[in-house]
Amino acid sequence: DTVNVSFVLLGNITGMGADSPNGISYNPVNGNYYIASSSSLFSFNVNTRAVTLIGPFNTGGIMIDLCFDMNGICYAYDIATDNAYTINISTGNANLLGPLGYDANFGQGMSYDFETNTIYLTAFNNGTFSGQCRIMDQVTGNTILISDWGLEQIDAFALKTLLSSPCPVGAPSNPNPPNGATYVPVY
Repeated sequence: DTVNVSFVLLGNITGMGADSPNGISYNPVNGNYYIASSSSLFSFNVNTRAVTLIGPFNTGGIMIDLCFDMNGICYAYDIATDNAYTINISTGNANLLGPLGYDANFGQGMSYDFETNTIYLTAFNNGTFSGQCRIMDQVTGNTILISDWGLEQIDAFALKTLLSSPCPVGAPSNPNPPNGATYVPVY
């Protein structure tokens, strides 16, 4: 409840075995949710809170979060390999995009801005030991620093976006009657 800032526990996630969820994301193309553990991709039924293993990422690292773009492409990043990936949502296999360009650690999150087609990620930078927000290049995986907030930790986050096309109705022009007119007859 974003108005009253309250939370309701839906229940426990089941079916992950020894794995733990590191990230969750919604695919707007197929309407499904997905969960990343450090090593595998799962589909997630929010009604039953049950997961189904899709497959391993095969990175040898620690996959930390994932997000989907408006075309249903899944992106993820790994804090052991410090690389960005696209994920095959049918097999779980990770396809290397490239290095993040910094040593990411704890305090991680990832979200896609549907209005600007931008991937944002957060994580502590081991080099500066500070929390950072970065933009991730969807082709190379490289990141650009946009904010360093010191010792504050921001991990899971979601961007407020419309998930729809902008309003096709433009601003009025040459209004008739003119704006502010009074005593206009109604027919």
